[in-house]
Amino acid sequence: RQLLIQSGQVYAFPLVYVLTLVYVLALPHYLDRVAAQALKRFQPQLAISDAEYEDLLYRLTTLPMRPTLIAAFLGALFGLSTIQWIPFANQLQDFHFTNTALSIHFNHALAPLIWGGLGAVLYHTLHQLRVVQQIYRRVTTINLYKLRPLYAFSTLSAQTAIGIGFIYYLWYLLVPMLFDIGISGFALFTVISLLTFARPLWGAHQLLVDEKDAKLSENG
Repeated sequence: RQLLIQSGQVYAFPLVYVLTLVYVLALPHYLDRVAAQALKRFQPQLAISDAEYEDLLYRLTTLPMRPTLIAAFLGALFGLSTIQWIPFANQLQDFHFTNTALSIHFNHALAPLIWGGLGAVLYHTLHQLRVVQQIYRRVTTINLYKLRPLYAFSTLSAQTAIGIGFIYYLWYLLVPMLFDIGISGFALFTVISLLTFARPLWGAHQLLVDEKDAKLSENG
């Protein structure tokens, strides 16, 4: 009933809307695997014990319960208010939802679940960026001739930025009307994606600058 077909035309957004819930639940698990692989590649830059490494791995791939629940709750409230705020005529015309009691109740129930999951994803991103920043602070040795391990977390930052932006931009692509009512949200997620991509790279850049300055001072 979610997929509306009229005059031989299939509207994609209702299907994407349903699959978004699956996407926001699966994305953090995927990014945790990417983060674990990045930490393993970054390990040569760290002079730490196995126990310390396991502690970093745990904090990098495990969310604290209370802040995650708060983020999900705030996201759910936003989703519930949004589905109530968008005029029903726009839901039918632009979102291509169907005008049945089952569809209306289903869409209203799904909105807080989707946005609750997205709130948890955003907190997951902030948490991982904070842990990555702490990991960079623990670097004790840098080899200027072997820089690949130093940029190990660039893969995580890039895939996180793409993962966050993909589903949101897909919504705007399928429902252009969102640009009229939610351009601030589009701008916000664009900024979040850019910062997510750039922050770990900036941390690696700062380490390189400090090491180069130290080497120049020794040479002087």
